Amino acid sequence: MNSAETCVTIAICRKPHGRDDAMTDRELLEQYVQVHSDESFAELVRRHTPMVYGTCYRILRNADLAEDATQATFLVLVRRAEALRSGNSPVAGWLYCAAIHSARYVHRTLARRSRHEKEAIEMRKHTQDEYRWKEDVCPNLDGVLQQLPQLQRDAIVLRYLNGLSESEAALELNCTCSAIHNRVRKGVASLREKLNRQGVVVSAATLGVFLSQQIAMQVPARLSETTTAVSLGKAVASSTATNAANLVVKSMTVTMMMSAKSIALIALITVFLGTSVAYFAMRPSKTSGSQSVSQAPSVDPLEAYKKPTLLKSIAGFQGGAHGVSYSTDGAIFAIGCGNGSIRVYDAMTYELQYELKGHQDKVRSICFANKVLVSSSDDCTVRLWDLNSHEVMKTLRGHGAAVNERGVTCVAASPDGLQIASAGWDGRIKVWDPATGRESLTVDWATNGCATVMYSPDGKFLAATSNEGYTQIIDARTGARVVQLQHSSEPLGAIAFLSDGSALASAGSGHVKLWSVPEGKLRRDMTVKSDHCMLRTTRDRALILACAEGESVVLFDALSTKLLCTLTGHPSGWSGFALSPDGRTLLTTSFGGTVNVWSVATPQS
Repeated sequence: MNSAETCVTIAICRKPHGRDDAMTDRELLEQYVQVHSDESFAELVRRHTPMVYGTCYRILRNADLAEDATQATFLVLVRRAEALRSGNSPVAGWLYCAAIHSARYVHRTLARRSRHEKEAIEMRKHTQDEYRWKEDVCPNLDGVLQQLPQLQRDAIVLRYLNGLSESEAALELNCTCSAIHNRVRKGVASLREKLNRQGVVVSAATLGVFLSQQIAMQVPARLSETTTAVSLGKAVASSTATNAANLVVKSMTVTMMMSAKSIALIALITVFLGTSVAYFAMRPSKTSGSQSVSQAPSVDPLEAYKKPTLLKSIAGFQGGAHGVSYSTDGAIFAIGCGNGSIRVYDAMTYELQYELKGHQDKVRSICFANKVLVSSSDDCTVRLWDLNSHEVMKTLRGHGAAVNERGVTCVAASPDGLQIASAGWDGRIKVWDPATGRESLTVDWATNGCATVMYSPDGKFLAATSNEGYTQIIDARTGARVVQLQHSSEPLGAIAFLSDGSALASAGSGHVKLWSVPEGKLRRDMTVKSDHCMLRTTRDRALILACAEGESVVLFDALSTKLLCTLTGHPSGWSGFALSPDGRTLLTTSFGGTVNVWSVATPQS
C-alpha cells in the first residue's frame, strides 16, 4: 500500500466527531446572516473549534496563544459572514485559512514585543507534552497544505482536521463520496511530495498518524462557549485576539481590492492582445503562389495505443468479468460479474472500494448517469445505484425474458445523464427517467433480440443492433425510425458513433463499415479477420477497434484497419474493454474472471 492509500485508510477508519446533521455549514451561515441566529453561530463554533484551535496550536505551539488566535478567527467570521455567504468557499476551508492568518498575526505581534526567547522556551516545553508533535512535519504542514488546489485542501480539512466521514464531507462540498476519496488521496500524495521537496522526508505511517491526531487533540474546556460569547459581543476579547482579528480583516479587504485591480488589468491586457492578434491576422501573407507556410507535423491520436504497458491484473471475478465502465469524472470504474455482483474500484490505485449486490444473474452492462451507476442483468432488470450510500435506488422492470432466458443486454446514458436507454433479448428498447424510474418510451422492433444500444453525442438519436445483422437509428425522443443500416445477416454487437456524430461505425462478420448519420449512406467498407469485435471512441476523436484473436486482444485503427498493438493475458477469452475519460488507461476484461489495467502513454506533440 502506498503512502496516499495509508493516509486515506487511517482517515476512513477514524470515527468522525459528533455533529448536528440537520443543517450543513452553509445553511447555518445563511441562517446566522439572515436572522442573526446566535444558535446557528454557536453551532458553527462548536463544529469547527477543534480544527481552528489545532491549526493555531501547530503554528504557535502555545495553548494560551492558540486560544487567542481561535477567538480572533471567529471574530473575523462575524465581520466577514456576509462576504462568505455570497461566495462559493466551504465554511470549513475558509475558517482554516482564516485560522492560519490569525495565528501568524498573533506571532508577529509577539515578535514586535521582543518575546522570541520566551516563546521559544514555551515551544520547547510543549513539544514534550502529550501531543508528541512530529518536529519535522508540524512547522511545514499548514504552509504546504495552503499550496494545494482548493478542492483537495477543502476535502483534507473536512476529513482530517474536522473529522467528518466521506458522506458528511460530500454533503458539505456537494459532490460524491468517490470524489471526496479521490481528492483526499491526491491531496495527501501532493502533501508528501511538497514536504519532500522542502527536505522533510516523512513516511506514510508518520504522515497518516500525524494527520489523524489533529482532530483527536484535546481542546481546552469551554473554549467553544467562550469564543461564541466573545464573537457575539457578550464577552470581552483579549487585546491580542482583537488586534489579530482587525489585521486579518484589513488584510482580506486589501486582498479583495488588489484582486479587483488585477481583474481590470487582465481585462485590459486581453483587449490589447485580442486587438493585436486581429491586426496581424488581417495583414497579407508574405508568401504567394506555390509558396506556403510550413506547418508542424500532425500527431497521430492513436500513436499512444501502439505501446501500452500492463499496470495491474485483477483476478477473482466469479462467473467472469463482463460489463465495464468508467465514471464520467474518471475517479472510479465498475466491473460486472457473472454471479450478479458489481465491483467498484479506485481508478488511480486500482484498489477495490466496495461491492454492489442485488442482481440475481449475470451483470451484462454498466454505465454512469451523473452520480448514479446503472446496471443491466440477465435477471431482466435494470438497477440504479446511489454512489454515496452504495444502495439500490430503483429497480426498473419491463423487459421480458426471451426463449433463451437472457434479459437486458445493454444500458446507455444520454450525454446529459437525464435519460437511460436499455435493450433486451426481448427485442425492445426502453427509455427511462433515472430521477423517477418511470418508463418514457418503448420501441418494439427486433424480432430476434437487441444486443447493443447507445446515444449519439448530441443525444438526439439512439442506435441499436439486432441479432439479424442490422442497426436501427431512431429518434431518442419519439422512437420514430430514422434509418436502418444492414451490416450483414449475422448477429451484430459492435457499433460506435464518431465523436462529432457525423457517422456511425459497425463491426462484425469480418467487416468494419462506416455510415453517414442520419442519411445512412455507406462511406467505407473494410475487412478484418475477427468476428468478435468491439468499438470505442477516444477523446482525440479517433476510433479503436478491438478484435479477439485466440487468447489475445488486437487493437486497430477502426478508420483505416491499421494494426495498433496486441494485448495478451486473457487465456479464457476476452469479454470487453473500456477507455478512461482522460485517455490514459485501458481496461480489458475476460470470461475467466480477470481484468487487466493498461497504461497508455501520451503522444509526443
